[in-house]
Amino acid sequence: MTFSLHGIGVSGGYAIGRAQLYSHARLEAPHYVLRPEHIEAEVARFAEAVENVHAELLALQTHIPGGAPTELSASGSCSSSTSADLGVTLSEVRPDGKETFIQAGVLRAEHRKVAEGSTKLLPLHSLLKSDAEPLEANTWTEARVEVFPFAHIVRAGSRIRLSVHTPGGDRPRWSYVIDEQPDGATIDVGHSAEHPSRLVMPLSPELLADTPYPATLPPCPGLRGQPCRTFVPYANTETDGG
Repeated sequence: MTFSLHGIGVSGGYAIGRAQLYSHARLEAPHYVLRPEHIEAEVARFAEAVENVHAELLALQTHIPGGAPTELSASGSCSSSTSADLGVTLSEVRPDGKETFIQAGVLRAEHRKVAEGSTKLLPLHSLLKSDAEPLEANTWTEARVEVFPFAHIVRAGSRIRLSVHTPGGDRPRWSYVIDEQPDGATIDVGHSAEHPSRLVMPLSPELLADTPYPATLPPCPGLRGQPCRTFVPYANTETDGG
């Protein structure tokens, strides 16, 4: 006997009937059995699909949008140590004497090896144990640190500040587990013609061409998830190594 049930699905009471799953959250892929004579063609079709995906990913990498990640490429040297945990913080120094946090990035230097698929703006790291390489003490080594993606309006008159430091102290509910350093160990960051460091950022003024935004600075604090404080300058300590 065939029958149908009618009513409001959220109302109280009981309903008796056959339920059928229409869809679920997981990716659904059709399953079917191949005849032996069709296997070779299906393998070729799969290989073509993989090549098409690789081509699409390459096209995306060569046309990076405005919200792409920022990257710090730094030359560093460690004394009496073969490891270093690197933290970088990008902030806006406003003309009113305030400093607004923009974004941060971290990297354990032994995982500095850049993986396949990296771009000028996005350094990819495999983080595999097999790719890890300890630092050589008292030797300059390049490491690319990704600053996590962000979108931030920098108004005329503001300056960009980049701080390089040991990770930690900027998370209210958790902290980083960092490698212990021997007593007296130092980590130098190159900032010279011989050992240069650089900050690579995407600029996207076209995104604001048709988007109105307040010309005045936001209150301090006033941006969600972006702490703001009074700007405090600090000086770098120069070393003989450059």
